[in-house]
Amino acid sequence: MNHLLEVSELEQRFDVSPGFFDRLKIRNGRLRYQKSIVHAVNGVSFKIDPGEVFGLVGESGCGKSTIAKTIIKLYEPTGGRIKINGEDITSYDYKKMMPVRKMIQMIFQDPYASLNPRLKVMDIVTEPMALKGAAYGKTEIREKAMELLKRVGLGAEHINRYPHQFSGGQRQRIGIARALSVEPELVIADEPVSALDVSIQAQILNLMMDLKDELGFSYLFITHDLSVVRHISDRIGVMYLGFLVETGPSDEVFLSPRHPYTRALLSAAPSVDEKLHIEPLDIKGEVPTALELPTGCSFQTRCPFAFDRCARERPWLISRAPNRMEACHLLDA
Repeated sequence: MNHLLEVSELEQRFDVSPGFFDRLKIRNGRLRYQKSIVHAVNGVSFKIDPGEVFGLVGESGCGKSTIAKTIIKLYEPTGGRIKINGEDITSYDYKKMMPVRKMIQMIFQDPYASLNPRLKVMDIVTEPMALKGAAYGKTEIREKAMELLKRVGLGAEHINRYPHQFSGGQRQRIGIARALSVEPELVIADEPVSALDVSIQAQILNLMMDLKDELGFSYLFITHDLSVVRHISDRIGVMYLGFLVETGPSDEVFLSPRHPYTRALLSAAPSVDEKLHIEPLDIKGEVPTALELPTGCSFQTRCPFAFDRCARERPWLISRAPNRMEACHLLDA
């Protein structure tokens, strides 16, 4: 059986070099041309099955959102493979991606910036159906949009209003309705509640999970909130500096984290559950720049357990997949 989404050795690089003459540097008495490359995503691999929620966690700037935008081809991948239902879409151009985007939709982080301020709510929700060539007439499209708006908690009195007339939570409900309008199989939710008031976050999360159970799609759920990801995810992946360092079922990762960075991340998260108590790790220094990745393990410059091998060799991903247990050098020591 094909996985719904399969990402293999995904890479994303960005050239952030200044102007041509600013790139010229004198080295060893010679004029050299120097580029500045951000290594945003580095060989990331994971799979999502139908009906599954895969949570992607990590600090801000670790590459989570870049992965999301690369999967949906807002960014062209620098390397690796992306498959949807076994179909390799890595090299698809805009035209070939049109039918694929019926299967993958995205809920963006900022509900204030992700909605067109010139469109009314009805137009925002119905536009994807028209663009994706939905087999409905205008009346059917409008009826379906009304049904979606009702499902996300909005009513007929809202359809002729503009985004600026809504609160942040209401705008995110509109974004959810828009994403579901073409009946996707996979919804990528990129920090969907981080820009909302705490009092509204639980409502939106519960709505998203109710819709998932009702309609049967899958989530790639991106967040830095560990309490959220444990509550909603079947499996999680932990990222650091563009690398995926640990994956596994949510409860297993939270109860027995194996990678030092996962342990550090979880120990810093407050919890009233004694089973989730993890002794704090003494992590020093700052996250290295993605312009110049450390040699060997990406975490070795801050890891309290690092030894010589960590600086020479990059470890395998820690995975709890059946019949497979790859680990960082610490576990082999």
